[in-house]
Formats: sequence, structure tokens, C-alpha cells
Amino acid sequence: LAVVALAVVGCLGVTRTARLARVIVMVVLAVIALVLVAGLVAGGPGAAAGPVGDVVDTTPYGVLQSAGLLFFAFAGYARIATMGEEVRDPARTIPRAILLALGGALVVYALVAVTLLGVLGETRLGGSTAPLAHLVRAAGWAWAVPVVGIGAAAACLGALLALLAGIGRTSLAMARAGDLPRALAVV
Repeated sequence: LAVVALAVVGCLGVTRTARLARVIVMVVLAVIALVLVAGLVAGGPGAAAGPVGDVVDTTPYGVLQSAGLLFFAFAGYARIATMGEEVRDPARTIPRAILLALGGALVVYALVAVTLLGVLGETRLGGSTAPLAHLVRAAGWAWAVPVVGIGAAAACLGALLALLAGIGRTSLAMARAGDLPRALAVV
């Protein structure tokens, strides 16, 4: 159902797709902000200071494991380039958008990671299948667990929306190049 609904939005045009993407991002960032505030309440102002000293003792193998996860998390930035025909001045806009997206994602990931480690610690964090929900529960904010679930669902929908938009543009480019039937080269 979600795939069909998002495909319909995609068929309505890039303006509506971008508008929906903006709304989804705002919802997700609001939920992340809620989680960060819950982490501050649960761990107090010093919550972020706890895990920082432990980072120095991290092994190179641990860093590589984390880098692998982050690679897949950041891999979505390539979707920006697939929409090149849809933006004004793509030579200027796309590099800026990629840097802004990577920088913003890095800041959000760092804040969430430090907060999770500060509140839950590495053992509880490593054993959690829903760490953000676990954090708000640890803060005494059980009411926020469904809100975190809504944020997670919204994030999944945002990724799906970006994927569908990118697939449409990639198919168009492939049809223009003759790699797919020419009938798909029509906008």
C-alpha cells in the first residue's frame, strides 16, 4: 500500500514528491529532537561526556565495523544526483546538496550516537533491538515510544520515496541511452 501511494505521489510530479519529502524529513527530525531531549533528561547535562573517553580505547576493528554501517547509512546521498534534471543549476546545486546532506546526517548521527551511549551505555545499547525506544523508556517517557515508532515508519517512507523517485529518473536515463525500451524515455 505504501509503495502504491508513494508511486502515485511520484507520478504527480517532482514538486509534490519534494514537498512530501520535506514533510517526512521534518517529522523524522522532530522525533529525533524528542529523543535527544529525552536523553538529556535521562542522563542529565553530563550524559554526553560519559562515552567520549571510551572512544579513545576503541580498536581499529571496531572502527571498521562502524564505518561499514555508516557507509550504508550515508549511501542514500547518491539519490541526489539522480534528480539532476529536476533542479536549477545542477552543477552548483548538486554538490552543495550532497555536502549539506552528508554534513547534516553526520551531525544527527553523532548526536544520536553520543546520547545513546551516554544514557544506555554500550552493553544495553548493543543488546537493544529498538535503541531509540529504549532510550525514551529509560528516560521515563514511555508515552513517547509510539512517537518513536511513527518516526521510524516515517523514515522508512522517506527512504522509499527517494528510492522510487530515483528509479524513475534512472529508468528515463537508461531508456534515452537505449538500455531500456525507448517507450520509457518519455517524461
